[in-house]
Amino acid sequence: MPNQAIKFTIIGAGAMGSAIVKGLINNKIFKPSEILLCDLDETKLNELKTQLGVEVTSSYDKLKSSLKEDALVILAVKPQVFDKVLEALVDISNSIKLISIAAGKTISAIEKYFPENEIFRVMPNTPAQISKAASAISFNKLASKTSIDKVINIFLAIGICVVVEEKDLDTVTALSGSGPAYIFLMTEALTKAGERLGLKADVAEKLARQTAYGATSLMIESGESAQELRKKVTSPNGTTQAGIENFQANNFEDIVFQALEAAKKRARELS
Repeated sequence: MPNQAIKFTIIGAGAMGSAIVKGLINNKIFKPSEILLCDLDETKLNELKTQLGVEVTSSYDKLKSSLKEDALVILAVKPQVFDKVLEALVDISNSIKLISIAAGKTISAIEKYFPENEIFRVMPNTPAQISKAASAISFNKLASKTSIDKVINIFLAIGICVVVEEKDLDTVTALSGSGPAYIFLMTEALTKAGERLGLKADVAEKLARQTAYGATSLMIESGESAQELRKKVTSPNGTTQAGIENFQANNFEDIVFQALEAAKKRARELS
């Protein structure tokens, strides 16, 4: 049973929920004993309790009884079960701040259940697992400056966090929410191309992985734009230029745009 020291609750112990918990503990935002993790998978809960020292429960009734005034609750569940979770929480205090990370679920949809609560929507991404997330946040009109700062600090514990208008969150979902998969796909493609051109599979993969890691790290640490860095590595009439010209001839930018457009459309459909 959760104790009386609970200050922060996460519903959903999947990859994103557990990543947020780890980030908060590692960055000393909350103590493990101040965090309650709720999920229907008791095996997963017990593993995280042993690993992290957090409080756990699979009961919504126990969860609600642990919530103090002004508590923060993150909804880290799949869109398919989102409404069922909201229904289970309908009688909580209007002082509770609700933070949703469910793709496509709008603030207005949550306000139908909780018209008097401060509500936040956040789109993080999977590098949260190593505290390298890119998160974007929006909020309803009831959100106070103090609460906004608290929520931003939570997501700064697992990476960077920017504030956007809610209308832009579907684009954020398409760009940074789904973006890691695009980087992984590009790395897969580099690996396979290296193999087709004669490299051993393990050598091609090692080089492709390190290239992706090194390039993204350089982009962050140098402070230079992607365009500036690309130009620096592209010598006139050199090998890189030959490769880039081939990308451009095949409308690489349009392909990326169309991928994001499709992901954004799907995010809207989910809402």
